[in-house]
Amino acid sequence: MKRISLLPLLIILTYLLFATLNLLGAQVNQFEDGYLKDWLVLSDFSDVELDISSMKTPKAGDKIKDSYGKEKEWQTLKSDYPNINLAHFYSQGTRSAIYLFSQIASSKEAIIYIAAFGLKPQDQIWVDGKQLDSLRISDDRNHFPLKITLKKGLTSVWCVTTSSSVKISLQESSRHTVIQGQVFYKNNRIVEEAEIKLQINDQTIRGTKTDHQGEYVVLLEKGDKQVNLSAHKKDEGTWVLGQAVNKSQTIDVTIEPAISITGTLLDYSNRPHPYSIVEAQQVDCSPNSGKYREPLVIKTDADGEYNFVNLKPGLYYLRAHLSDRYIHISSSKRQKNRVSS
Repeated sequence: MKRISLLPLLIILTYLLFATLNLLGAQVNQFEDGYLKDWLVLSDFSDVELDISSMKTPKAGDKIKDSYGKEKEWQTLKSDYPNINLAHFYSQGTRSAIYLFSQIASSKEAIIYIAAFGLKPQDQIWVDGKQLDSLRISDDRNHFPLKITLKKGLTSVWCVTTSSSVKISLQESSRHTVIQGQVFYKNNRIVEEAEIKLQINDQTIRGTKTDHQGEYVVLLEKGDKQVNLSAHKKDEGTWVLGQAVNKSQTIDVTIEPAISITGTLLDYSNRPHPYSIVEAQQVDCSPNSGKYREPLVIKTDADGEYNFVNLKPGLYYLRAHLSDRYIHISSSKRQKNRVSS
């Protein structure tokens, strides 16, 4: 039997593999990684000068001229961390703009949620030539995931930013439980910018706000959970308690005048204690437990006034932090407290 050498075939396959990787470039990210870490960077421009919708896919080393005729070159940026540091790309001051280009590789069409951290209000994100006008900037307190569709192959992502640090997260919908809904007033008007909090075991794990249509989206890791969801704006709010969650679902809520504890912290001379810390601790009412849940903490204002809004129904102990001691205040379900030290 005649033997056939596989060495030439292996050499050809290796060459094709490296050629493919070179074609894809260093800016290709796998969406399973969770973040966009690899980019091409074009810096920096005195203003937003380029039209993203008409730009071709760049490669490292490509050059482009700014409005002053100065050549700019696309550079490779690879980050080991979710945040990408852009500070060293700036040379013209804080008002200059940097262009970022990346690609997301996917073996199939997929629904994902994208969230942007560190951007400024005037910054832009584009996906496959379309600007994400409805994308809001996330931070440590509030996350604003936006649903997009990845196509099979490569999906292009552009970012125009004036920030020195940016983080773009990617979360696949099929790997998460998606809780979404709308918030309404009692007259059925939608509530914009309502604060949404999701709790597990009385600990807040996610926060967000409703958009201009009164809608919100929160993503959780898959699994059976029991959650508490709150929504409030100003002096109105509501709670959904003990909601069983084992799959994606819609939870619409209606807010109304919220359970609150308000009062004024005064000294013995009836002078207010401004900017002092007040805690509200909900008591675990099971017999002989004596346990407290994580306290809510606020500061009094310049007049010594405090206001805990949208509390869960229950019994509370209040405690004020003064410069030299704590003061415990009587418990209440719903009352206005005038407190003297």
